[in-house]
Amino acid sequence: MTNADANPSSTLSMPFTHIASRYFANHWWAGWSLVTLMAGVTIAGMMVGCTPDRRAEDAQAAIRTQRQREISKSNTLIQFVTEQLRDLPELVSLELRPPAVVLDSTSSQDGRDVMAILKPEPNTGIATFNNYLTVPAGNAGFKRLGVEPGDIIKYFIDIDDESKERAYATGELDSNMVTMVAIELFVAQVIDENTIRIVGGLNQPVLMPHRIEVWRTLDDKMIEINNALGRYAKRGEPMLAWEPSPDASVLSTLIERLNQWLRSRTIADDWAPATLRSTLPKSLRTGPLLEPFLSDAALRSKTFEDNEGRLIQEAIWARDIGRWADGGEFAAVERAKSLFDWTVRNVALTEDPRVLANRPWQSLLYGRGTAAQRAWVFSLLCRQQRLPTVILEVPTEAGPWLWCGLLDEGQLHLFDPQLGLPLTDLAASESGQEGDDTTGAAVLILTDVQGDDALLRAFDLDDSAYPVTADLAKQATAFVVADAFSLSWRASELQQQFSAKDALTLTVEADELAAEVDQLAAVKATGQTTQLWPAPYRLLQRRLTLGEKTRNEVARDFRPFSWRPALWKARALHMRGMIETEADIRAAKQEDALREPRNDHRSAGRLYTSASVRPQDKVLEELSPLKKGIYSRAKADATYWMGLLQYERGAYRSAGQWLDMAVSENQQAGRRSDAIRYNLARAFEAQGELQAAIEFLASGDSLQQHGNRLRAQQLQARLAADRAEAATADAGE
Repeated sequence: MTNADANPSSTLSMPFTHIASRYFANHWWAGWSLVTLMAGVTIAGMMVGCTPDRRAEDAQAAIRTQRQREISKSNTLIQFVTEQLRDLPELVSLELRPPAVVLDSTSSQDGRDVMAILKPEPNTGIATFNNYLTVPAGNAGFKRLGVEPGDIIKYFIDIDDESKERAYATGELDSNMVTMVAIELFVAQVIDENTIRIVGGLNQPVLMPHRIEVWRTLDDKMIEINNALGRYAKRGEPMLAWEPSPDASVLSTLIERLNQWLRSRTIADDWAPATLRSTLPKSLRTGPLLEPFLSDAALRSKTFEDNEGRLIQEAIWARDIGRWADGGEFAAVERAKSLFDWTVRNVALTEDPRVLANRPWQSLLYGRGTAAQRAWVFSLLCRQQRLPTVILEVPTEAGPWLWCGLLDEGQLHLFDPQLGLPLTDLAASESGQEGDDTTGAAVLILTDVQGDDALLRAFDLDDSAYPVTADLAKQATAFVVADAFSLSWRASELQQQFSAKDALTLTVEADELAAEVDQLAAVKATGQTTQLWPAPYRLLQRRLTLGEKTRNEVARDFRPFSWRPALWKARALHMRGMIETEADIRAAKQEDALREPRNDHRSAGRLYTSASVRPQDKVLEELSPLKKGIYSRAKADATYWMGLLQYERGAYRSAGQWLDMAVSENQQAGRRSDAIRYNLARAFEAQGELQAAIEFLASGDSLQQHGNRLRAQQLQARLAADRAEAATADAGE
């Protein structure tokens, strides 16, 4: 023991360092422990000292990573939605039910293709009625496989269009380079293992064997469609978005994706609903039916409702129509004239109660509507083309008279949806000062008709006065056209995601447009301020309160589109009308030399004329009364729309032929007679056959008859001028 150990008091007098050195010299293991402890304390102190900064950096990095993931997910979702919306018509399935193959080479008796001929039934003495399908090789086994009446026979006897075009170009038809496509026939009766009687028959026999397949469709999809129609018709469930269209499931999926995307979006602090809502009648604005659509909470909602998928599609239809129906003009008024003319030809006036609750997409789909619905369609077409419009309501003895006002260069140019005509200077037109008909002359502006009643009196007929006067025009009220969806934040947020060819206008800057219109001298002269048009809200209110009888009628109207999906797809392609320009074709050819130009009008025409949409009359006769009624309606509609499609393509003579066929097909139901007559007149007019056009326009008693007779007068003046010019030329010779 050392002295220090023996005498603790002496130890206390030593310096601490000396004591420590003596201690660690005798207790070496404690030294290492202390070193370790001190190192740990030092490291811990260092860690404690840097933890806040490092943790903040790590947290920020985690936030950035999460944000990047959210942005990536958001971009993926919106890209998916954009691509789906771009190709909606292609996503329409033409199969009502999942098809099942009953007979092909895999189920034939010898594992080879089944080749059949078609000829008249033996011993009937009817040489032109070819309904006996026979398999000479005897490898079919129709009874063995359970083929039954109603099964579909795909008979590959037609040459595809590409092979035909190649044959026309070369003058030769190489069988090794021909692609055969099938026509569809239906089994009426199985005679034996290798013989079938088909429904109807063909006009010509097929004596050279061609391949056949037998298919059967299941009932699951039809049951689903009928249940949806029945739920709406009987119980009104749901009142919106009930239509079982062939693309309904696609739209439902898009809404799900949009709602996933919308959850990552933030409403800007400066966004506020339009104050113009306050101009709506209080019964609409605060009523229990519409409050869920018009309240601040509803307009700021971050959830797309089920029915809004159809509203997005509606905007796409309007955008696409405007791209090819604007006449290729640059000037705003000229483009609007072309869009208005298209609207008049494609949305026929009617007062049928079944259309009173229809939105623009339904007016476009069915091709009919009221004057207000026609005005709404025109406004949507203009909106997509960045042509601002308002609705003007003029008080008359018979009630409000509607004008569509195009805002251009500080003036409101007037279009009359009741007449089906732009309001032009008819006096100038008749004198040859401007243009040569009702649509060639300059479109009048509101200021002009307020100051000169003679301009409006030119629209009088001998037995029918035009209901608007200059004094009444000074009492007109201007309305901004905007429904609840177009005023919502979610529509605005979605609109910003589209650009270039996908650009889509979903919103209306209602307050800004109203303020601009209120500054016009013609509007100031009325003493009225611009309001929000109540018609879309009254229509929605009506739609939410339809009775069972009307719901049944509306459901029946929709059945042809759900039962005949090719008809729906044809309508969608007709409206998209993607006729590529030469520049588009050249650019596409650089990427793919074999790529064919896309022409949706041509594709729509093929569907309108396909056997599934326009079956032969003798095929219809074999159907049950229910199916016969639905399929006959689809056929008649397709014939009419084929006529309009040919008009759009400039094939006016063909348009007249299709419309002429539509007369007889629609005659039994008394449908579309006014629309067919008007479009026949337009087809004759386009061909220069003015006398025939005049006769069609002057006959009938349609809701548009006043305007039709005015147009006939203008054509009569043109015809007289042409004859006078011809007479002068003959005299000079």
